[in-house]
Parts: sequence; C-alpha cells; structure tokens
Amino acid sequence: MKTINKLLIFSLALFTINCSTLSVSYDYDRSVDFSKFKTYKWIEKNMLNNALDQNPFQKKAIISAVNDQLQAKGYKEQESGDTDFAVNVYAMVKQQTQITNWDNYGWYNPWWGPYGGHTEVSTYDEGTLVIDIIDIKDKELAWRGLGTKIVTGFSNDEKGIAIVNENVAKIMANFPPPAVQGK
Repeated sequence: MKTINKLLIFSLALFTINCSTLSVSYDYDRSVDFSKFKTYKWIEKNMLNNALDQNPFQKKAIISAVNDQLQAKGYKEQESGDTDFAVNVYAMVKQQTQITNWDNYGWYNPWWGPYGGHTEVSTYDEGTLVIDIIDIKDKELAWRGLGTKIVTGFSNDEKGIAIVNENVAKIMANFPPPAVQGK
C-alpha cells in the first residue's frame, strides 16, 4: 500500500510540473533567407477573439518582451519606411477539461482487488501566445512561434513581467531558424 501511495504522489507531482511549463513549437518557410532580415516593424492584424485585446497591459508587456528579444539579436525596429519583416502577436485562450479516474485497490485477507473509486472532472484555461514574423517583400508568413501553457491571469507587476519575458524568450529562442544548407 505504501508503494502505491508513493507512486500516486510521484505521478501527481510529475503532472503538476508538466502542466506548469511552457510548451513551445515553431515552424518557418525554408525558402526565406533570414540572414537578410535587419529591420522590422509592428503590424496589427485584426484577429477574431484575440485574448490580448482584453488586457492592453499584457499586450504591451508581450510587445516589449518581443522587442527586447529581437533587438538582442541585432534587429532594429523602424516605425516608418521600408523594413525587411513585420511582427504580429496574438493570443488564444480555450477552456480544457481534464478527467481523472481514481481506482482504489486494497487487500483484505485473503482477497485483493478494486473497490469503490471515483472520477474527478476539472476545467482549466489553456493559453497560446502566437508570434508571427512576416516577410515584407513576399507578404508571406516567414516564421511562427507558439507557446502554450495553463493560464491563471496576468499581474502587471515585476513578477508578471518577468514571467512574460521568460516565456517570450523561450518562444523566440528559435528565431531566426538555422540557415538551410545548400542555398
């Protein structure tokens, strides 16, 4: 019984750790020569149900974090004039459902087997931040980074801003993508 309890506690701890981390993915157009990108500007596409429209403070923090990441990589922001690429950010939040079955096992001499048990249903909000890089010359999406995690809200304090900066850095870690060999 102690082994089962230890296994259950370990499983719950592992689940909690996995749920609280940012899941990052990205994709890009392999025909784009990212080494030619030097300057950028922000564009705002009207996205249906953009969660960032609900919180302008969070949107401002995300834009600032993306600017910091791009400028640290040597890119220059230009508010007017010709640029090499454009940047857009948006977010989606959807409610997810998690169902957990708790089967109970026990031993009563001479029998061993399941008894009772219950099912728990919980809901949580899963948020996805999308960062798009658009090639201005071709007017095509060149790179997209996504970060998904369970969201609980945004606090516009140092801790909240630090979390935004950390998450944006993880998403932007793969920009620019590695150069394609043979070009």
